[in-house]
Amino acid sequence: MADPIFNAHLGRIFLTRAWIFQAIIASPAMIIYGGVAFFAVFDGSYYTIYDFVMYLCESILAAGIIFIVLIQRQLKPASLRSESGKRLTVYFEAAKALLATALWLWALIDAVLTRDNYYHRSERRIAAAGIAFIVLVLFWYPTVAYSIYSLNTHSVEEEEAEDRGQEAAGAATGQGERQPLLGNESV
Repeated sequence: MADPIFNAHLGRIFLTRAWIFQAIIASPAMIIYGGVAFFAVFDGSYYTIYDFVMYLCESILAAGIIFIVLIQRQLKPASLRSESGKRLTVYFEAAKALLATALWLWALIDAVLTRDNYYHRSERRIAAAGIAFIVLVLFWYPTVAYSIYSLNTHSVEEEEAEDRGQEAAGAATGQGERQPLLGNESV
């Protein structure tokens, strides 16, 4: 039987690496959409108000994903092992998945409903929305599913294995349940 402590540790490693990859995926979207929104403000001859609002909102959604990843990276690994830490991870993962889904839906609706012109072909936009859907399914939803799984399977085996590890550490140092915590001081 697999060691539950090892599995939990491996799961936390998976989550932290997935967070980094999510930030790497969201960074170009934030930079490109933010840059186009910036240019849309000053070039009124080509861009419409809708273009400005669309690119600004998409860059804000991507920035929200990066912001959540930065908050998650600042959390202490020990706090992620507790019940409240796992619940917080579920909330963060759900928020990131919601932001990524909103970004994808906006791109899909924009691809379907926007008129074609020389620069904005609906075929390219639909292809981009399809690629975004694949990225969404591969890199955002699995982290939500794993964090929910981790929250629901904080099992008795894991707690017992942690207790055994603490008892073994106490036995190795000569400390046990019957030993006073402050040494040989008598009260």
